[in-house]
Amino acid sequence: MVRGPENNCILPQKCSLERSSAAHSLDADHARCPPRERFDPCTAHCQQNCTNWMKPIPCSRMCVPGCICEKGLVRGPNEKCIHPKECSDPETKEDALKK
Repeated sequence: MVRGPENNCILPQKCSLERSSAAHSLDADHARCPPRERFDPCTAHCQQNCTNWMKPIPCSRMCVPGCICEKGLVRGPNEKCIHPKECSDPETKEDALKK
């Protein structure tokens, strides 16, 4: 799932592949992102979360635009961007505290 134009989760196939530069400037896209997130034109489908943040993530070469967590943050269980030490998994917390 990716974040859609209404800030909701949608299937990547539902994203428009053609984007008007006037209607979708980088500033406008970034303004749609929630706090602690930024717009990325290609990697919205490939983000770290509480269960995979210490492992390499296999990503497809397809570009999916959308909001991603700011550097150092991961997708939490509620889909908000959090620091890994805020994850609820005890092993994840222990590993994050070591960093």
